[in-house]
Amino acid sequence: MRPLTRVRGQDTTLFFLGAGEWFGSGATPELERIARDAGRIVIAFTPQRPRTEPEVRIERSLPVEKGAARKKHVPTLFEELGVTPVTAIAEHPRERNWSGDPPRTTALWFDKLAPEWSVQRMYQNHPVWIERPWLGGSVVLLADSWMLSNEALAREPDAAALARLAGPNHNIVFDERHLGLNEGGSVAGLMRRYRLQGLIAALLVLAGLYIWKSASPLLPSATPREIDVAGLRGFSASSGLVALLERSIPPQKLLGVCIGEYRGALGRRLPEESRRKLDETFSEDARAADPVYGYEAIRKALEESRHPWNKTSKS
Repeated sequence: MRPLTRVRGQDTTLFFLGAGEWFGSGATPELERIARDAGRIVIAFTPQRPRTEPEVRIERSLPVEKGAARKKHVPTLFEELGVTPVTAIAEHPRERNWSGDPPRTTALWFDKLAPEWSVQRMYQNHPVWIERPWLGGSVVLLADSWMLSNEALAREPDAAALARLAGPNHNIVFDERHLGLNEGGSVAGLMRRYRLQGLIAALLVLAGLYIWKSASPLLPSATPREIDVAGLRGFSASSGLVALLERSIPPQKLLGVCIGEYRGALGRRLPEESRRKLDETFSEDARAADPVYGYEAIRKALEESRHPWNKTSKS
Protein backbone atom coordinates (compact mmCIF):
# COMPACT_ATOMS: atom_id res chain seq x y z
CA MET A 1 0.00 0.00 0.00
CA ARG A 2 3.09 2.24 -0.09
CA PRO A 3 4.74 3.71 -3.19
CA LEU A 4 7.06 1.51 -5.23
CA THR A 5 9.85 3.99 -4.52
CA ARG A 6 10.22 2.37 -1.08
CA VAL A 7 10.82 -1.10 -2.53
CA ARG A 8 14.39 -2.31 -2.87
CA GLY A 9 15.08 -4.79 -5.64
CA GLN A 10 17.97 -6.75 -4.16
CA ASP A 11 16.86 -10.18 -2.90
CA THR A 12 13.22 -9.10 -3.46
CA THR A 13 10.37 -10.47 -5.57
CA LEU A 14 7.62 -7.99 -6.39
CA PHE A 15 4.17 -9.42 -7.13
CA PHE A 16 2.07 -7.07 -9.25
CA LEU A 17 -1.27 -8.91 -9.32
CA GLY A 18 -4.52 -7.97 -11.02
CA ALA A 19 -2.90 -5.96 -13.82
CA GLY A 20 -5.14 -4.87 -16.70
CA GLU A 21 -4.62 -3.91 -20.31
CA TRP A 22 -3.59 -0.43 -19.20
CA PHE A 23 -0.55 -1.78 -17.38
CA GLY A 24 1.73 -1.56 -20.40
CA SER A 25 1.85 2.25 -20.14
CA GLY A 26 2.36 2.70 -16.38
CA ALA A 27 4.81 2.00 -13.57
CA THR A 28 7.67 1.45 -16.03
CA PRO A 29 10.35 3.65 -14.34
CA GLU A 30 9.95 2.06 -10.90
CA LEU A 31 9.86 -1.47 -12.30
CA GLU A 32 13.05 -0.75 -14.23
CA ARG A 33 14.74 0.51 -11.08
CA ILE A 34 13.77 -2.62 -9.16
CA ALA A 35 14.99 -4.85 -12.01
CA ARG A 36 18.33 -3.00 -12.20
CA ASP A 37 18.75 -3.69 -8.49
CA ALA A 38 18.61 -7.45 -9.21
CA GLY A 39 14.93 -7.68 -8.32
CA ARG A 40 12.39 -10.16 -9.67
CA ILE A 41 9.05 -8.81 -10.96
CA VAL A 42 5.98 -11.02 -11.33
CA ILE A 43 3.12 -9.40 -13.30
CA ALA A 44 -0.14 -11.38 -13.26
CA PHE A 45 -3.14 -10.17 -15.25
CA THR A 46 -6.81 -10.23 -14.31
CA PRO A 47 -8.65 -13.09 -16.06
CA GLN A 48 -10.07 -11.80 -19.35
CA ARG A 49 -13.16 -12.90 -21.28
CA PRO A 50 -13.07 -13.23 -25.07
CA ARG A 51 -13.75 -10.06 -26.97
CA THR A 52 -17.04 -9.89 -28.86
CA GLU A 53 -15.47 -8.23 -31.90
CA PRO A 54 -11.99 -7.73 -33.29
CA GLU A 55 -9.98 -4.90 -31.85
CA VAL A 56 -9.54 -2.12 -34.35
CA ARG A 57 -6.82 0.44 -33.83
CA ILE A 58 -6.91 3.57 -35.94
CA GLU A 59 -3.78 5.67 -35.95
CA ARG A 60 -4.07 9.14 -37.37
CA SER A 61 -1.14 11.32 -38.22
CA LEU A 62 -2.01 14.78 -36.96
CA PRO A 63 -0.51 17.73 -38.78
CA VAL A 64 2.46 19.26 -37.02
CA GLU A 65 2.57 23.03 -36.83
CA LYS A 66 5.52 24.77 -38.32
CA GLY A 67 8.33 25.17 -35.82
CA ALA A 68 6.80 22.71 -33.34
CA ALA A 69 8.93 19.84 -32.10
CA ARG A 70 7.70 16.39 -33.01
CA LYS A 71 6.98 14.32 -29.90
CA LYS A 72 9.21 11.34 -29.38
CA HIS A 73 7.48 7.98 -29.16
CA VAL A 74 7.81 6.48 -25.67
CA PRO A 75 7.82 2.68 -25.86
CA THR A 76 5.49 0.84 -23.53
CA LEU A 77 6.68 -1.79 -21.10
CA PHE A 78 5.58 -4.61 -23.39
CA GLU A 79 7.46 -3.10 -26.30
CA GLU A 80 10.61 -2.90 -24.19
CA LEU A 81 10.18 -6.51 -23.09
CA GLY A 82 9.43 -7.75 -26.61
CA VAL A 83 5.97 -9.24 -26.09
CA THR A 84 2.39 -8.51 -27.18
CA PRO A 85 -0.63 -9.45 -24.97
CA VAL A 86 -3.48 -10.82 -27.09
CA THR A 87 -7.13 -11.36 -26.13
CA ALA A 88 -9.10 -14.07 -27.91
CA ILE A 89 -12.26 -13.35 -29.88
CA ALA A 90 -15.49 -15.18 -29.03
CA GLU A 91 -16.19 -17.73 -31.75
CA HIS A 92 -19.65 -18.84 -30.63
CA PRO A 93 -22.62 -16.67 -29.58
CA ARG A 94 -23.03 -18.67 -26.35
CA GLU A 95 -19.62 -17.47 -25.21
CA ARG A 96 -20.98 -13.93 -25.15
CA ASN A 97 -23.74 -14.71 -22.61
CA TRP A 98 -21.51 -14.99 -19.58
CA SER A 99 -22.46 -14.23 -16.00
CA GLY A 100 -21.12 -11.42 -13.85
CA ASP A 101 -18.64 -13.69 -12.05
CA PRO A 102 -14.96 -13.49 -13.07
CA PRO A 103 -13.95 -16.21 -15.56
CA ARG A 104 -12.27 -19.37 -14.32
CA THR A 105 -9.79 -19.30 -17.21
CA THR A 106 -8.54 -16.32 -19.14
CA ALA A 107 -8.74 -15.52 -22.85
CA LEU A 108 -5.43 -13.65 -22.69
CA TRP A 109 -2.11 -15.00 -23.92
CA PHE A 110 1.24 -13.63 -25.09
CA ASP A 111 2.34 -13.38 -28.70
CA LYS A 112 5.34 -12.14 -30.71
CA LEU A 113 7.84 -13.18 -28.07
CA ALA A 114 11.44 -11.96 -28.23
CA PRO A 115 14.18 -14.63 -28.19
CA GLU A 116 14.98 -13.90 -24.54
CA TRP A 117 11.62 -15.24 -23.41
CA SER A 118 11.22 -18.78 -22.10
CA VAL A 119 7.76 -20.32 -22.00
CA GLN A 120 6.94 -21.97 -18.67
CA ARG A 121 3.30 -22.95 -19.28
CA MET A 122 0.96 -23.24 -22.27
CA TYR A 123 -2.85 -23.19 -22.48
CA GLN A 124 -4.64 -24.20 -25.68
CA ASN A 125 -1.33 -23.94 -27.54
CA HIS A 126 -0.77 -20.37 -26.39
CA PRO A 127 1.90 -19.14 -23.93
CA VAL A 128 0.30 -18.00 -20.65
CA TRP A 129 3.39 -18.06 -18.40
CA ILE A 130 6.64 -16.62 -19.74
CA GLU A 131 9.87 -15.50 -18.10
CA ARG A 132 13.01 -13.68 -19.15
CA PRO A 133 16.03 -11.86 -17.68
CA TRP A 134 15.61 -8.11 -17.71
CA LEU A 135 18.25 -5.52 -16.90
CA GLY A 136 19.92 -6.83 -13.71
CA GLY A 137 17.01 -8.99 -12.59
CA SER A 138 14.16 -10.95 -14.14
CA VAL A 139 10.53 -10.48 -15.11
CA VAL A 140 7.64 -12.97 -15.25
CA LEU A 141 4.35 -12.45 -17.11
CA LEU A 142 1.37 -14.53 -16.02
CA ALA A 143 -1.78 -14.31 -18.13
CA ASP A 144 -4.05 -15.50 -15.32
CA SER A 145 -3.74 -14.41 -11.67
CA TRP A 146 -6.39 -16.89 -10.47
CA MET A 147 -3.77 -19.28 -9.10
CA LEU A 148 -2.66 -16.50 -6.72
CA SER A 149 -6.17 -15.69 -5.44
CA ASN A 150 -7.52 -16.67 -2.04
CA GLU A 151 -10.01 -19.09 -3.60
CA ALA A 152 -7.29 -20.94 -5.51
CA LEU A 153 -4.99 -21.10 -2.47
CA ALA A 154 -7.84 -22.57 -0.41
CA ARG A 155 -9.18 -25.08 -2.95
CA GLU A 156 -6.29 -26.22 -5.13
CA PRO A 157 -2.97 -24.62 -4.12
CA ASP A 158 -0.03 -25.23 -6.46
CA ALA A 159 2.96 -24.94 -4.13
CA ALA A 160 5.52 -25.82 -6.80
CA ALA A 161 4.27 -23.11 -9.16
CA LEU A 162 4.18 -20.54 -6.36
CA ALA A 163 7.77 -21.38 -5.40
CA ARG A 164 8.88 -20.99 -9.03
CA LEU A 165 7.15 -17.60 -9.24
CA ALA A 166 8.82 -16.32 -6.05
CA GLY A 167 12.26 -17.47 -7.20
CA PRO A 168 15.32 -17.61 -4.93
CA ASN A 169 14.66 -14.28 -3.19
CA HIS A 170 13.80 -14.04 0.50
CA ASN A 171 11.77 -10.80 0.51
CA ILE A 172 8.28 -10.96 -1.03
CA VAL A 173 6.41 -7.70 -1.72
CA PHE A 174 2.80 -7.45 -2.93
CA ASP A 175 1.85 -4.15 -4.52
CA GLU A 176 -1.69 -3.00 -3.67
CA ARG A 177 -1.64 0.66 -4.70
CA HIS A 178 -2.73 -0.11 -8.25
CA LEU A 179 -5.86 -1.75 -6.75
CA GLY A 180 -6.83 1.48 -4.98
CA LEU A 181 -5.46 0.65 -1.51
CA ASN A 182 -3.27 3.32 0.05
CA GLU A 183 -1.63 3.57 3.45
CA GLY A 184 -3.09 6.49 5.39
CA GLY A 185 -1.93 8.18 8.56
CA SER A 186 -3.13 6.77 11.89
CA VAL A 187 -2.64 7.43 15.58
CA ALA A 188 -0.73 4.19 15.96
CA GLY A 189 1.61 5.19 13.15
CA LEU A 190 2.32 8.55 14.77
CA MET A 191 3.01 6.81 18.08
CA ARG A 192 5.52 4.51 16.46
CA ARG A 193 7.14 7.37 14.57
CA TYR A 194 7.66 9.54 17.66
CA ARG A 195 8.35 6.58 19.99
CA LEU A 196 5.50 7.18 22.41
CA GLN A 197 5.16 3.55 23.45
CA GLY A 198 6.61 4.30 26.92
CA LEU A 199 4.09 7.08 27.51
CA ILE A 200 1.18 4.85 26.54
CA ALA A 201 2.49 2.09 28.85
CA ALA A 202 2.70 4.56 31.75
CA LEU A 203 -0.86 5.76 31.10
CA LEU A 204 -2.09 2.17 31.05
CA VAL A 205 -0.37 1.49 34.40
CA LEU A 206 -1.97 4.60 35.94
CA ALA A 207 -5.36 3.59 34.59
CA GLY A 208 -4.93 0.11 36.06
CA LEU A 209 -3.99 1.55 39.47
CA TYR A 210 -7.01 3.86 39.41
CA ILE A 211 -9.36 0.98 38.58
CA TRP A 212 -7.77 -1.12 41.32
CA LYS A 213 -8.12 1.67 43.89
CA SER A 214 -11.75 2.25 42.92
CA ALA A 215 -12.58 -1.44 43.17
CA SER A 216 -10.62 -2.17 46.38
CA PRO A 217 -9.38 0.59 48.76
CA LEU A 218 -5.74 0.53 49.77
CA LEU A 219 -6.61 0.67 53.52
CA PRO A 220 -7.66 -2.62 55.18
CA SER A 221 -11.38 -3.01 55.59
CA ALA A 222 -12.79 -2.61 59.13
CA THR A 223 -14.06 -5.68 60.97
CA PRO A 224 -17.68 -5.79 62.27
CA ARG A 225 -16.45 -5.38 65.88
CA GLU A 226 -14.50 -2.25 64.95
CA ILE A 227 -17.61 -0.87 63.25
CA ASP A 228 -19.68 -1.53 66.41
CA VAL A 229 -17.07 0.15 68.61
CA ALA A 230 -16.98 3.14 66.31
CA GLY A 231 -20.78 3.31 66.49
CA LEU A 232 -20.64 3.31 70.30
CA ARG A 233 -18.17 6.17 70.25
CA GLY A 234 -20.54 8.25 68.08
CA PHE A 235 -21.14 11.94 68.59
CA SER A 236 -24.68 12.66 69.81
CA ALA A 237 -26.42 16.04 70.06
CA SER A 238 -25.56 16.39 73.77
CA SER A 239 -21.87 15.69 73.16
CA GLY A 240 -21.88 18.26 70.38
CA LEU A 241 -23.46 20.82 72.71
CA VAL A 242 -20.82 20.09 75.35
CA ALA A 243 -18.06 20.60 72.80
CA LEU A 244 -19.64 23.87 71.71
CA LEU A 245 -19.92 25.13 75.29
CA GLU A 246 -16.30 24.19 76.00
CA ARG A 247 -15.20 26.36 73.09
CA SER A 248 -17.43 29.41 73.81
CA ILE A 249 -17.61 29.67 77.65
CA PRO A 250 -14.46 30.35 79.76
CA PRO A 251 -14.05 28.09 82.87
CA GLN A 252 -14.39 30.97 85.36
CA LYS A 253 -17.81 31.93 83.92
CA LEU A 254 -19.18 28.41 83.59
CA LEU A 255 -20.86 28.31 87.06
CA GLY A 256 -22.58 31.66 86.53
CA VAL A 257 -23.96 30.53 83.14
CA CYS A 258 -25.28 27.31 84.69
CA ILE A 259 -27.02 29.28 87.50
CA GLY A 260 -28.65 31.62 85.01
CA GLU A 261 -29.92 28.73 82.88
CA TYR A 262 -31.33 26.99 85.97
CA ARG A 263 -33.13 30.10 87.16
CA GLY A 264 -34.78 30.60 83.77
CA ALA A 265 -35.78 26.98 83.18
CA LEU A 266 -36.54 25.34 86.58
CA GLY A 267 -36.50 28.11 89.19
CA ARG A 268 -40.13 29.15 88.49
CA ARG A 269 -41.52 25.74 89.45
CA LEU A 270 -40.27 25.99 93.07
CA PRO A 271 -42.26 27.58 95.91
CA GLU A 272 -41.62 31.20 96.76
CA GLU A 273 -39.64 30.46 99.93
CA SER A 274 -37.46 27.82 98.25
CA ARG A 275 -36.84 30.08 95.25
CA ARG A 276 -35.79 32.93 97.51
CA LYS A 277 -33.38 30.72 99.43
CA LEU A 278 -31.92 29.37 96.25
CA ASP A 279 -31.45 32.89 94.88
CA GLU A 280 -29.48 33.81 97.96
CA THR A 281 -27.33 30.71 97.62
CA PHE A 282 -26.83 31.17 93.88
CA SER A 283 -25.91 34.82 94.30
CA GLU A 284 -23.40 34.01 96.99
CA ASP A 285 -21.91 30.99 95.22
CA ALA A 286 -21.88 32.72 91.84
CA ARG A 287 -19.23 35.05 93.23
CA ALA A 288 -17.14 32.15 94.50
CA ALA A 289 -13.75 31.80 92.97
CA ASP A 290 -13.74 28.01 93.21
CA PRO A 291 -16.29 26.37 90.86
CA VAL A 292 -16.10 23.06 92.73
CA TYR A 293 -17.02 24.75 96.05
CA GLY A 294 -19.85 26.61 94.39
CA TYR A 295 -21.16 23.43 92.75
CA GLU A 296 -21.24 21.60 96.11
CA ALA A 297 -23.11 24.52 97.76
CA ILE A 298 -25.71 24.55 94.99
CA ARG A 299 -26.15 20.78 95.18
CA LYS A 300 -26.80 20.99 98.96
CA ALA A 301 -29.29 23.83 98.55
CA LEU A 302 -31.22 21.91 95.92
CA GLU A 303 -31.24 18.80 98.08
CA GLU A 304 -32.70 20.79 101.05
CA SER A 305 -35.35 22.36 98.84
CA ARG A 306 -36.47 18.95 97.54
CA HIS A 307 -36.25 17.16 100.90
CA PRO A 308 -36.63 19.74 103.79
CA TRP A 309 -36.49 17.03 106.41
CA ASN A 310 -33.00 15.98 105.26
CA LYS A 311 -30.98 18.98 106.41
CA THR A 312 -27.27 19.00 105.64
CA SER A 313 -24.67 21.19 107.12
CA LYS A 314 -22.86 23.76 105.03
CA SER A 315 -19.53 22.98 106.56
